[in-house]
This record gives sequence, C-alpha cells and structure tokens, in this order.
Amino acid sequence: MEFLKNLKLNNWWSLLVYIGFFGIIGSLFIKTDFVDSKNIFGVSLGFLFIGLSTLSAIKTAIKFKEANAYTGGPAILCWPIIKHNFFSGLITLIGATLAVIFGTRTIVSLFW
Repeated sequence: MEFLKNLKLNNWWSLLVYIGFFGIIGSLFIKTDFVDSKNIFGVSLGFLFIGLSTLSAIKTAIKFKEANAYTGGPAILCWPIIKHNFFSGLITLIGATLAVIFGTRTIVSLFW
C-alpha cells in the first residue's frame, strides 16, 4: 500500500483520471460474465475525458491585496480556479455523454 501515497488524489478530477485509466485497462484485459466489457470501457473513457479536460482547465487566480490597517501589509494571493475554454468544455460534454449512456446501459443490463 506504499505506492498509493504518491498518487496525489486530492481533487475529484484526478480521481476520475485514475478511475478512467484503470477502468479502461481492466475492461480490456479482464472478462466478466455479468457486465459487458464495452460498457465498462465507455464509462471509463467518459470518466477519463471529464478528468483530463478539468485538469487542463485549471488556472491560477491572482489578487494583489493593498496594505490595510486592519489586515496588515500588502500581499499577493493565489488560488486555483477551473475556467473551461471551448475545447475543454466540449471534451467534458463528450465525456459526460459517454458516462451517462454507457452507465445507463450497464445498469439496464444488470437488471434485464
């Protein structure tokens, strides 16, 4: 379990990247009787697209704080924000569509 400490799973999009990657690898090499492998591949590909497009949309917001008697001296404040452009928004939409379609097919195939 020592290798899990280096994965940096501190955000939901990095978790989706890992789930998508390992789901694709698992669907290609592990055959199951109760779930179709192509449905797992489609859901995992959708998760991978969502995670990678959100990872590419991370920007850094910067604010310069002026000196103030109440809050102290001047400072530079930085924090990450998610700002999608057209391409990353399109990839997120494609990934969400894949995840919903193949996820629905997987759930339907389990019960019918």
